Amino acid sequence: MRNTSGTDLLATSTARVLPLRADHLDAVLAIEGQTSAGGWSRQIFVNELEAQREHPESRCYLVIEVPPHGVVGFAGLQLLTDDAHITTIAVAPAHRRRKLATRLLVALLRGARARGAHAATLEVRLHNTAAQRLYAGFGFRPVGVRPRYYEGTVDALIMWAHDVDKAAFGGMLDAVEAAVTDRTTVSPGHHGEH
Repeated sequence: MRNTSGTDLLATSTARVLPLRADHLDAVLAIEGQTSAGGWSRQIFVNELEAQREHPESRCYLVIEVPPHGVVGFAGLQLLTDDAHITTIAVAPAHRRRKLATRLLVALLRGARARGAHAATLEVRLHNTAAQRLYAGFGFRPVGVRPRYYEGTVDALIMWAHDVDKAAFGGMLDAVEAAVTDRTTVSPGHHGEH
């Protein structure tokens, strides 16, 4: 496990989760380039932002900023009927192991709940056991495999979490958020609800 300096811990403690905006895209694309060989293009993000603007009940895209580094992670979902599909989540390699992905996932799942989701699903690379552990901690369970889902060569594990609309799930999100934020800043009104 990597040591995190006091300065890094202070910076992480002031992290803010915000709605994704067009002016975040350069940073988001830089992270995407570091984390995914066949990642999303600028046009895909632009299309999703436009869809979110036109139908805010169907999309939730977020970034996490850490001073003085700026945007160091992002996440998004689409709501399909009453199922939330987590479409993307990434944290820059230099900022991993600081619970930033956990904070993004909490905010994203709050956004799913605010939009009326009853369940949530995602795909994760079959070999990415660290991400699978993160998702399992939120109640996601494996249900199958999508062959050659990533880059046409890498298999994806399909995971689902049910009853995300229930009070118990909301309580779990509150507990996780309290544990990882330690009273840090999440912008008011931006718990993934916009």
